[in-house]
Amino acid sequence: MYKALKIHGYCYVILTDPPEPPSHPPEVLDVTKSSINLSWSRPKDDGGSRVTEIKDVTAKLGEAAQLTCQIVGRPLPDIKWYRFGKELVQSRKYKMSSDGRNHTLTVITEEQEDEGVYTCIATNDVGEIETSGKLLLQATPQFHPGFPLKEKYYAGVGGTLRLHVVYIGRPVPAITWFYDKKPLRDSENVTIENTEHYTHLAIKNVQHKNHAGKYKVQLSNIFGTVDTVLNVEIQGIHFIFKSSMEWYFLIYIYWQRIKCYVFFL
Repeated sequence: MYKALKIHGYCYVILTDPPEPPSHPPEVLDVTKSSINLSWSRPKDDGGSRVTEIKDVTAKLGEAAQLTCQIVGRPLPDIKWYRFGKELVQSRKYKMSSDGRNHTLTVITEEQEDEGVYTCIATNDVGEIETSGKLLLQATPQFHPGFPLKEKYYAGVGGTLRLHVVYIGRPVPAITWFYDKKPLRDSENVTIENTEHYTHLAIKNVQHKNHAGKYKVQLSNIFGTVDTVLNVEIQGIHFIFKSSMEWYFLIYIYWQRIKCYVFFL
């Protein structure tokens, strides 16, 4: 028995159990005292063929995307599509089609979360084979709904302010942070980290006067621009010096012993 498991890629596979026998030798090529050379034609199907990696599919969010694999087997394999280990069923969102060789999954993309890895598994009495492909979606960037932003962010005086924003959208957007309408740049106290999935702003040694208030983060790619404002409060002890002068008029009352002197003439 031949069995193909977890083969990833764009594939053309023929499965037979057992492989077809070769034809009878048509002729004897050479005979010696200790050996004989025979020649015969190879079987029509030997149970397998090359496997080619499937290419990632890129589509615009809101449009239909197609992932196709090519699998052939005998007996005819049962074809199923999966995502996150869960079988996909025929519906308005997912359409499956096959001509016996080419198997296609059509995805009606409605949200950025439709992006990811999709797997096709073919099964027959001989065994099982699978191939996976990644669907990438292009769209205006947006702030990830699974990581909502806070109404207010806090940091202590002299500490580090950290603002973390998770986003989705492709192509990867250009990201800019603003404070007091001025763009922020990396410096001794300011660090900005941008990745394909999030942006992180860190400011060291924050103070009430210089760092409290509104921060804006802007995401921009060829499909559009979005931004949002994050409110920051710097907490801790701060001193207010007040100078005042008050005048008091004091009256002191005290008694003094009277001395009496007597003079004789």
